[in-house]
Amino acid sequence: VPRKRGNAEEAEAGAEESGPQEYHPEEPRSGQEIEAGRPRPMLRSVNTREPSQVIFYNRSPRVVLPVWLNFDGEVQPYLTLPPSTGRRIHSYRGHLWVFLAAGTSDGLLGNQTELFVPSLNVDGQPIFANITLPVYERVVPPGCAKPSQA
Repeated sequence: VPRKRGNAEEAEAGAEESGPQEYHPEEPRSGQEIEAGRPRPMLRSVNTREPSQVIFYNRSPRVVLPVWLNFDGEVQPYLTLPPSTGRRIHSYRGHLWVFLAAGTSDGLLGNQTELFVPSLNVDGQPIFANITLPVYERVVPPGCAKPSQA
């Protein structure tokens, strides 16, 4: 899992080019340590301990904020990715990632899905997460005519 996002000045000063640092999260908390009566989140990463090298590549025109959902389902934002840039991430199989447009928090897609989950590397090759804008289809309600072309 990559280095956590720093403050805005650090990011603007080019911190994202400094390369990721390895990060090994602590073991997930036991059920006894979770607040009594509070259900575990539905979406949370699984601690498989199976490393996966991933390249996040921003193919969108937006600045992207990668967000890891940790073992308790809490969001962990990481350094932003400017448009048309990539970054190697040290992650794990079973970790959950979402990608947001920085500033607006609009959801983006990783490999055409809203939730990216790294798989195991094959022959030492990294897994790519191509980050793109979602595509919305314009739906014309029944009874509404499309504009005629003269």
